[in-house]
Amino acid sequence: MTEILCKTDSFARSVRATVIECVATAPDRFHVVLDRTVVYPGGGGQPADCGTVSGYPILDVRMRPDGGVEHVLQAPVAGVVDVEVNWAARLDFMQQHTAQHLMTAIATARFGWKTIAFHMNPDRSDIEFELDSVSRQDLMTLEEAVNQAVFDDLPVSISFVSREQMSSMNVRSRLLPDGLEGPFRLVGIEGIDLNTCGGTHVQSTGQIQVVKILGTEKLARGVRVFYAAGSRARRIFEQTIERESAIGAALTTGPSDFIASIEALKKSGRDLDTSLRQLSARLAGLVVERMLEDAGSGQVAVYHQDEADGDFLRQVAERFHEARPEALALLTGGASEGLFMVVGSDESVRRVGPAVAGILQGRGGGRGAIFQGRARALSLWSEAVAIIASESARST
Repeated sequence: MTEILCKTDSFARSVRATVIECVATAPDRFHVVLDRTVVYPGGGGQPADCGTVSGYPILDVRMRPDGGVEHVLQAPVAGVVDVEVNWAARLDFMQQHTAQHLMTAIATARFGWKTIAFHMNPDRSDIEFELDSVSRQDLMTLEEAVNQAVFDDLPVSISFVSREQMSSMNVRSRLLPDGLEGPFRLVGIEGIDLNTCGGTHVQSTGQIQVVKILGTEKLARGVRVFYAAGSRARRIFEQTIERESAIGAALTTGPSDFIASIEALKKSGRDLDTSLRQLSARLAGLVVERMLEDAGSGQVAVYHQDEADGDFLRQVAERFHEARPEALALLTGGASEGLFMVVGSDESVRRVGPAVAGILQGRGGGRGAIFQGRARALSLWSEAVAIIASESARST
């Protein structure tokens, strides 16, 4: 069994320990059990700590059923070793975890919200509340109350009690397994909360520094509230300032004018889209006029442009069919590969469309006056044109 010092002192950063067991599970993987450790093995929504044993990084840490804590290392160790926890990560975990206790307790007392889950993710943490919905105003009220408790610098305590002792105390706890008599570890926040918990916590609420609610997500069983505390909240704020600065440089304006600038850009984009659609329609009309002129002088009605996309070819096809519904035409876009469309009477298109697709080594389909698809061999365009010419001659 391993003595986990952070269970009684979350601020324990290092310890000298004795190796009880070191088992190789791979050439560069060794599972090491120590008589004591300062590394938290994870649980209750809190990730495991990281750190070192004799200078070797702890790749993983896990609790065994027999009470031993396995530290997974890349090299074997023996005898007496030095164990150190990654303090920056530990402090971050403690700030997020104690903030969660505060938020849950205050949300329950003030709004009657029931917490159903808690997750401590790498960038932000979240609490799931059993709610249908939550208002922005209630979230701001909760955030203000939580930060008032942070400002009050309330003591955070650790104690161990039996089931009998706990039955007479006002303890917030999930359902405990039958037959488990303790001792049970309680984490208390003076005047606010007393809760069964195995994780690490700060010594007073002032060490949380600050709590910021970041947003919400609707779930099938409730509402997930995202938040960040302490150094993590400051880091997110710094990233926000950097993004704000970059946006300001791009918009050449200050934060107070961001919305107006973006709305102006959106309107300008809509106006530009309208102008482009009008120009595209006009260009399609001019293309059709030229196609009809060429066809009228004995040429097959065709159009090709390397840069033409499907939307423009569709406009040309529709304009052509409106002008000469009985005529047949081939439209293509792309270089060696690209798009094709056959437009004409339903009967002609039904006969010619699949044949053109076959010649251009492509696939396509369609109903009515337009057959369209993708072509892998536009180099065979002349053979496709010959098919169109043959059908046109037959129709006349």
